[in-house]
Amino acid sequence: MPRSSDARANAVASTARLLQEQGYAATGVAQILDVSGAPKGSFYFHFPDGKEQLAVEALRLAGAEVEQGLRALAALTASPAELVSRFVDQQVRGLVDSGYRRGCPIATVALEMADESAAIRGACRDIFDSWITAMAEAFEPHLRAQARQSAEHVFVAVEGALLLSRVRRDPGPLRATRDLLVSRLRDSA
Repeated sequence: MPRSSDARANAVASTARLLQEQGYAATGVAQILDVSGAPKGSFYFHFPDGKEQLAVEALRLAGAEVEQGLRALAALTASPAELVSRFVDQQVRGLVDSGYRRGCPIATVALEMADESAAIRGACRDIFDSWITAMAEAFEPHLRAQARQSAEHVFVAVEGALLLSRVRRDPGPLRATRDLLVSRLRDSA
């Protein structure tokens, strides 16, 4: 029998993946329990506020993973252009490798639940802000006063390109967005 902490962690991780693929409404508690292997009786013990609490924790986990990956990439790159190129290439690989089922781990739920749940809206806002901050910090030595604005522009463009690539089942919009952003960042530096 899995330990209590394992069951909780498995439920959060499984929920993160399911939310990314299906969204909030299509992801039910029974499915989460089935996929994660968590015992049914422990669900409300671990998540007394129910599915919404679990979703917030799952979104925060997924958001932290993206932020950590972004910071790791930033440590390996020499310029904003290189960082954006490598970051978008990762997004392309993730989207294509998942058969176009997994785009941004936050956007699907953010679009669906922003008006329905203050807790989920707040978590999504904080996550997007953390990604922008991580990128802006990497941009700062190169772009100085325009670092935050440039980082936000990157995420606005990449999120739109992810959506269009997912709908079209074609990485072309992501690659075109990457090329445009890289060109503009090289010109700005």
